[in-house]
Amino acid sequence: MPTVEEQGLCIGATFGIKAFNAVDPSRQISVLGFCRCVHTLGWHVNRAVLTKGGVVTMKNHHVSMEKMEEKLTMSIQVPFLFGVPQEWDAISEAISTGGGLIDRVSQKWLLY
Repeated sequence: MPTVEEQGLCIGATFGIKAFNAVDPSRQISVLGFCRCVHTLGWHVNRAVLTKGGVVTMKNHHVSMEKMEEKLTMSIQVPFLFGVPQEWDAISEAISTGGGLIDRVSQKWLLY
């Protein structure tokens, strides 16, 4: 069986991460993308969140043998997600380090 490095990009391995600002939960970032290995990506994002003082509130790994796909869904809370310096940069770097390719990023700020 080939290692993760030998496999390359596996079409069908996708991820979705929803990040909340722990100080102000009305500020959110949603990220969708593709990855080589959902386990490696999840580990790198989890480590980055914990080192920034955040918490992973939900992590779901779904494998569908009929559609030949894997999907990782995470929900994280990071203090000062949009602060100075931005903690989002560390999460984005963790996604790249974990073998992820970001396809879409959407930011949502709810104003009351």
